[in-house]
Amino acid sequence: MDRRIVATLSVLLLVFVTGCMDVTMDIKVKKDGSGVLTQRVFMGGGMPGMMANMNDGGEASLYNIDDLKAAAEKIGEGVTFAGVVDITNKKGAKGFRASYNFPDITALNLQSSDESGMGQMMEGMVFEFEGGETARLTINMPGNSEDGGGASGRSSGEAGGDSDQDGDAMQMGAEMMAGMQQMFDGMRFWLRVRVDGAIVETNAQYVNKRKTGVTLMKMDIGEMVKNAELMEKLEGSDNSSPAAIKKVFGDVDFLRLEDQEKVVISFK
Repeated sequence: MDRRIVATLSVLLLVFVTGCMDVTMDIKVKKDGSGVLTQRVFMGGGMPGMMANMNDGGEASLYNIDDLKAAAEKIGEGVTFAGVVDITNKKGAKGFRASYNFPDITALNLQSSDESGMGQMMEGMVFEFEGGETARLTINMPGNSEDGGGASGRSSGEAGGDSDQDGDAMQMGAEMMAGMQQMFDGMRFWLRVRVDGAIVETNAQYVNKRKTGVTLMKMDIGEMVKNAELMEKLEGSDNSSPAAIKKVFGDVDFLRLEDQEKVVISFK
């Protein structure tokens, strides 16, 4: 496997710096621009057991309540911590759900609000809001601007290598990919915006069936890594942004990435 694809996978791994996690961030906005931000985090693999071992076998909390409270100030001006509860998903994974009340969505800083390591994926994302009978929310997504990434093919010096060396490289590549698939299994990030009412007009690509919300980003890293052929295509890219990744994978169930620079949602 080429060093570049390993680097691409490493970027994705760094996103989940706290280990194998399934993270959903929901933002629900009201007609006056206030609302609730909810973050749901499930720990995958052996993370709870590892934490228990570090706690001398005792029951280990998956979060630090003081850190969650302190995060309110980072999320935005006037944001208050609403509470946290322990939760378990259908697969039996342990996790927690933390909620924050915000008075003004335009003051939200998602990059700072995320404690799971996914903040870098939302860098520069800002909100604009106009209240009224029909409210209008605009989400600026600078990560979807012209990425400037280009495919860089293999150099001529890489062609025609020794067949034994090529065979060894292929074997190492297969083993590395298998290891990556195990490492990333269960990793997912989901960013959604919901409205208190019904959407009457939007340019968003992923609107839910009830027309009460949209998905801005949904990345199932475990499923992505299983697609070895597509992962190989990433190795020629100089850009690992969400928009650049979508160009390689296309529109598939395990990857939902809004690729517009401005998403506008009108609701009432």
